[in-house]
Amino acid sequence: MMKALTNSLLVKTYVKAKQMNLSPDFIGLVTSEMEERKLSNTTRHPDKGSNIKYTKKSR
Repeated sequence: MMKALTNSLLVKTYVKAKQMNLSPDFIGLVTSEMEERKLSNTTRHPDKGSNIKYTKKSR
Protein backbone atom coordinates (compact mmCIF):
# COMPACT_ATOMS: atom_id res chain seq x y z
CA MET A 1 0.00 0.00 0.00
CA MET A 2 2.79 2.46 0.84
CA LYS A 3 4.42 1.73 -2.50
CA ALA A 4 1.84 4.12 -4.00
CA LEU A 5 3.26 7.04 -1.99
CA THR A 6 5.97 9.22 -3.45
CA ASN A 7 9.10 9.73 -1.35
CA SER A 8 7.93 13.26 -0.60
CA LEU A 9 4.51 12.11 0.57
CA LEU A 10 6.07 9.33 2.62
CA VAL A 11 8.23 11.86 4.48
CA LYS A 12 5.22 14.15 4.98
CA THR A 13 3.28 11.19 6.36
CA TYR A 14 6.08 10.40 8.80
CA VAL A 15 6.34 14.00 10.01
CA LYS A 16 2.57 14.33 10.46
CA ALA A 17 2.29 10.96 12.22
CA LYS A 18 4.98 12.03 14.71
CA GLN A 19 3.31 15.42 15.25
CA MET A 20 -0.04 13.73 15.89
CA ASN A 21 1.57 11.12 18.14
CA LEU A 22 -0.01 8.29 16.14
CA SER A 23 0.42 4.62 16.90
CA PRO A 24 4.03 3.42 17.20
CA ASP A 25 3.02 0.51 14.95
CA PHE A 26 1.98 2.89 12.16
CA ILE A 27 5.10 5.00 12.58
CA GLY A 28 7.12 1.78 12.44
CA LEU A 29 5.50 0.84 9.12
CA VAL A 30 6.31 4.26 7.66
CA THR A 31 9.86 4.09 9.02
CA SER A 32 10.34 0.61 7.53
CA GLU A 33 9.22 1.86 4.14
CA MET A 34 11.63 4.81 4.39
CA GLU A 35 14.46 2.39 5.20
CA GLU A 36 13.47 0.10 2.32
CA ARG A 37 13.63 3.06 -0.06
CA LYS A 38 17.02 3.92 1.43
CA LEU A 39 15.90 7.35 2.50
CA SER A 40 18.43 8.80 4.88
CA ASN A 41 17.63 9.03 8.56
CA THR A 42 18.07 12.76 8.03
CA THR A 43 15.78 13.75 5.22
CA ARG A 44 15.01 17.20 3.91
CA HIS A 45 11.37 18.02 4.63
CA PRO A 46 9.84 18.70 1.20
CA ASP A 47 7.78 21.73 2.28
CA LYS A 48 9.85 23.40 4.93
CA GLY A 49 13.33 22.85 3.55
CA SER A 50 14.48 21.78 7.01
CA ASN A 51 15.87 18.46 8.06
CA ILE A 52 13.79 15.92 9.93
CA LYS A 53 15.15 12.90 11.71
CA TYR A 54 13.54 9.56 12.25
CA THR A 55 14.68 6.82 14.55
CA LYS A 56 15.25 3.39 13.11
CA LYS A 57 13.31 0.78 15.01
CA SER A 58 15.27 -1.81 16.90
CA ARG A 59 15.24 -5.39 15.66
